[in-house]
Amino acid sequence: MPSSPRRQPRVLALVIAAGVALTAACGTDSADPAPDSPEDAANDHEGPIRMNSTGSSEELVMWIADAEGIFDEHDLDVEISDVAGAGLTPIALTNEEVELGIQTAPDFLQAVDQGLPLTAAAGLSVNRPDNPRLFVVAGSDSGIDTPADLEGARIGTPSRGGSFEVSTVQLVAEHGVDAGSIDWVEVPFAQMQAALDSGTVDAVATSVTLQGALVAAGHAVVLDLSEFGDDVLVTFLTARQEWAARNPAIIDRVRSALDDAATFAENNPERAIEIIVERTGLPPEAAERIPLPTSRVDIDTDQVQLWIDAMRDQDMLENDVDPAELIVP
Repeated sequence: MPSSPRRQPRVLALVIAAGVALTAACGTDSADPAPDSPEDAANDHEGPIRMNSTGSSEELVMWIADAEGIFDEHDLDVEISDVAGAGLTPIALTNEEVELGIQTAPDFLQAVDQGLPLTAAAGLSVNRPDNPRLFVVAGSDSGIDTPADLEGARIGTPSRGGSFEVSTVQLVAEHGVDAGSIDWVEVPFAQMQAALDSGTVDAVATSVTLQGALVAAGHAVVLDLSEFGDDVLVTFLTARQEWAARNPAIIDRVRSALDDAATFAENNPERAIEIIVERTGLPPEAAERIPLPTSRVDIDTDQVQLWIDAMRDQDMLENDVDPAELIVP
């Protein structure tokens, strides 16, 4: 059984703070009477639909829908704000700072496991073998050439207990590695190349955005994290359960807009790259080397169950979690 990525105090502190905020909000959101019909529910929300963005190119369809007026075409007034990381989304949702927030599966499931009433509303991107998005890259002088060589390695990850770590732990265990022997350290994306160059870490778990530059600098991919599953959730939009139940028509329109944005990206790849440059600040030549993400708006229970199983193997979940109860119909 893979060893567990330790649940980080930062994550727990956010969950506890969000729980306090949710309790305080019970006199407003949860105490309101439920709408009597779907038509009432569709019109419950007033004002702009606030979303957040971590600045990852995996959120491309959301950026396209905003930049190209696709949200407007679906009668959606959307405001997108920046957030430092998806791990901050649970508290942003429960504090009602956003209606729809960026999440990754481990952060989402840990928040739900701690009792926060959140729900998965719309997918943004998936990690597939035919379009891999996440990798483990080993330093050129690390002596690591295969997944088996990661035994006892010091690996940098953008956040402890996140998607990179959970999927890596699961996969290296399948390669016979004692995952408990790995020394995990937080390394921001911006510092990963320097950390590899200096030997501060033996390897990094990183995204497709950085993978090309690291390989160009002489480092090597030793593990493709798309091996974790055929259609793995990377990023998706989540909402408060109560808000989602009261606004099903809005969620339907958001999903339709994101579907249209995915079609736009397929038909207009050059414009999609321009939008990535505008949103991330990457040089155009760097953005052009990044394969566009695979978008899948619908989320199914198998995708969520994959993460539940891995996190349960790694002792990251304390309670029973039913994926069917975590996805907006």
